[in-house]
This record gives sequence, C-alpha cells and structure tokens, in this order.
Amino acid sequence: MTNLTLLLALAAACLGRSISPQNDTWNTSFTSSQSQIAQAGFNSTTANNVDIAIQYEQTNWATDSVHSDPFYTLPVNASQGPAGSLLKVEQYTDTSLYTLPPKTALSRILFQSKTING
Repeated sequence: MTNLTLLLALAAACLGRSISPQNDTWNTSFTSSQSQIAQAGFNSTTANNVDIAIQYEQTNWATDSVHSDPFYTLPVNASQGPAGSLLKVEQYTDTSLYTLPPKTALSRILFQSKTING
C-alpha cells in the first residue's frame, strides 16, 4: 500500500469521527472561536479535530510563533530585494530549543524568494 493510499484510507476511516489525541498535555491553549468555526463552515467534530491538530503543531514548536521570534523581524523594505537576496543569518542557533541528534550544529537563514505568481 502506497503512502498516499494509506493516507486516503486513514482519512476515510476518520471521516465524520472525532479524533482523540495520544497526548493530552499540550503546550498551548489554542481553541477555535465560534466565529472561526462558523466562517470555516465546520461542524463540531471537524472543529475539534482541527483544534487537536493545531494544538499538536504548536506543542512541537521550538519557540513561540514566528511572529514573536525576533529572528523573523525584518526591515520594512526586505521584500523589495530580488529573489535570492539574503535577508538575515543566525550563524549559531541555540540548539537546546530543538530536538537534534548529538553533535549537530544549527544555523538559520532568511532569504527573499518569489511566489508562483511572481
């Protein structure tokens, strides 16, 4: 069975059923608001499943959202550079925030790219 077939079979098996997380000690308190649920057209089962997926994702973040990480704060004109422009380099990243194999170094870079629409 290919990965795609397995994924589709799993999705079909879960369709319409509420999922239960294996972990219930999340590092986040995210819950969809009623207006978000209404805008997305979710029923209560789908809203529950989306909340669990987001809670799982946020729990695995090394730090808070990229919106609060100073590394991702860019100059106002950063998007004006040509594709491939180097915007920021963090040569030595604190590896205690990540799950990495022993003796692994980590650096972060940001660069300008183009969207599919240019």
